[in-house]
Amino acid sequence: MSTNHQNGKESRLPMPESSVAALDAEIKNKSWLGTGHSTRDVVSIVLAEFCGTALLMFLGCMCTVTGFGNEPNNVSSGLGFGLTVMMVIIIFGHVSGAHINPSVSIAALVYGLLNVPMLILYLIAQFLGGLCGYGILMAVTPMQYFVNALDTGNGACTTAPHDDMALLQTFGLEFFITGILVWTCCGLWDPRNRKMEEANPLKFALIITGISIAGGPYTGASMNPARTLPPAVWNGSYKALWVYFVAPPLAGLIMPLIYKYVFRREVPQDEQTIELTKAANEPNDIGEKNRFYTHDAPGSKPLKVVLRGLDDVDEKELKEALMESDLKPTNLDQLYLMHLWGGVAIALRSNIACRLLSDFKLKIIEVVGVKVTTSVGFVTFIVAYCSRWHQVYHRRRPERKAPGNTLQTQNGGWSNDEGQSRAREQNVPKARQTMKKSTLDTISILLAELVGTALLVFLGCMGCVGGLGWKPTHFESCFNFGIVVMLIIQVFGCISGSHINPSVTVAAWVYEMISTKMAIGYFIAQLIGGFMGFGMLKMLTPAAVFSEALEKGAGFCVTFPNSSITILQALGIEFLATAVLILVCCGVWDPRNKKLHDSVPIKFGLTIGCLATAAGPYTGASMNPARSLGPVLWNGNWTAHWIYWVGPLTAAFTIAFVFKTVFRREVPEPEYNRELTALNTEK
Repeated sequence: MSTNHQNGKESRLPMPESSVAALDAEIKNKSWLGTGHSTRDVVSIVLAEFCGTALLMFLGCMCTVTGFGNEPNNVSSGLGFGLTVMMVIIIFGHVSGAHINPSVSIAALVYGLLNVPMLILYLIAQFLGGLCGYGILMAVTPMQYFVNALDTGNGACTTAPHDDMALLQTFGLEFFITGILVWTCCGLWDPRNRKMEEANPLKFALIITGISIAGGPYTGASMNPARTLPPAVWNGSYKALWVYFVAPPLAGLIMPLIYKYVFRREVPQDEQTIELTKAANEPNDIGEKNRFYTHDAPGSKPLKVVLRGLDDVDEKELKEALMESDLKPTNLDQLYLMHLWGGVAIALRSNIACRLLSDFKLKIIEVVGVKVTTSVGFVTFIVAYCSRWHQVYHRRRPERKAPGNTLQTQNGGWSNDEGQSRAREQNVPKARQTMKKSTLDTISILLAELVGTALLVFLGCMGCVGGLGWKPTHFESCFNFGIVVMLIIQVFGCISGSHINPSVTVAAWVYEMISTKMAIGYFIAQLIGGFMGFGMLKMLTPAAVFSEALEKGAGFCVTFPNSSITILQALGIEFLATAVLILVCCGVWDPRNKKLHDSVPIKFGLTIGCLATAAGPYTGASMNPARSLGPVLWNGNWTAHWIYWVGPLTAAFTIAFVFKTVFRREVPEPEYNRELTALNTEK
């Protein structure tokens, strides 16, 4: 970008078209093999697709394994795959888009979101990831279960048409259900849905679940060649394999073309933005160029907001930018940022606003060449203008308080900090007041962790009680734990983050979200909470329930490895299940997802339910030393208890470090549109 230095100030000048083309060429030349991405970003994207597809095959197929006294049905298998897709999107959606499906990647190419070099890398990563994920599942599962699945059918988690289905019917069904999935992706990619991303993981979870439940009995509802190939290769079962390699990719090619040219609409370029861009370089009535920032007061900050189309405007972002611009009364004759006419961001000079005030007419109003055709827009402008002037004016003037309540700063400004005023009134030093507040906050946070972990063990284990005329199924017990986690996060998430798990606390420490001192406090609170929670449950539950459980096994709600697997396999399962949980945490903590937190309790609840459903028959799916310790202390059975400390804590430390190093990216500063590079900006 060209710059011009005048009077010690740096101004941005218009970038010639030749310079823009040269910049584009430079970026392309620096990209790796013409992918449009740097080498580091390409590695991150490819790894995300590899790991995401591996996770899909490992966890999704784990939910379908028949064994350990558990026989999944069509609904639980479909829900397992749907929730696995949800987790993959939470973890890797902001990294690679979480395609984890060649059909989706082909659709993205047709839709213009991928180029050919990146498509090739996506496909390689997906197929290798699928093979790796299914291989890991075979390594931690008794081989007899795979042999039994081959003897009674086509193999564990293998997609094959039902015997009553003709090949043409199989082809047609796979094409149409893949087409539905691809059209769902196209709807997500539509520019009109650009701001509706927060619940995407949940939407895809339910869509995959619904399609799998409906189409599973017919063809296995693959929709994904990278999901079909690994079980076929590892089991040597290739029944009608070509159907799953032709129908889904064909749907990924045809369906996005239909959507793109029939249904897709670009968000129209807002005419106000175009007019303001032109007006920015035109001299005003005093011979200056219209500048979209405040510049009279030394040190005042520019408004770092790009004027964009209607669907791109974020009201919260605009308000934050306006407050950060450090406007002062001396700037009132300069441009102001207003939110007009259904969210359109435009800048207006205050002298024009004064003319509008004096000529109060609710009709077509021309402002800097912009026509605001609604009276609502005009009234909004007047209210916003007056409100902002009032805030700025009163922020700079001293409030009339009793002597000593308002502190004057060294530079002559006024500070009306409520905490300082209150401290002065009470003759309490500010440092002591801050220390008191900090101590209370720490106590509140640790209490939230203690009570949250107690509720997890109390309500979670209560849902497993089977001696009161009701015996819950494995599926019901698992989703009870998930709903309990959702409840706890909703209640205490805003206080402590609702770790309720030493493994999550270790990951947060590695991720540099809490200090070592607070991590130790979290640990102690969680362990005490788990002990208290099970104690309360034992006090309120008939003693026969606990004595019966001890006679038949390790004890009520005690996590221990299934006798069909080895200690090493059990350790691997706990490591991998906890790794998935920590990946979900890291995905939520990623700065690129900081605005997508509204449905976090639901996402974590479903994540826990899915992981418990898949890994529960193997080890009890603890993933949480505090959850395992409480029942063990009350039942006195320490069989292989060390697994539930070593596996989860090792996974937390390792995975958090890897995600932070490989996948995490800071959110870049907002950039100006090229159309607005002509606007002068002070340094």
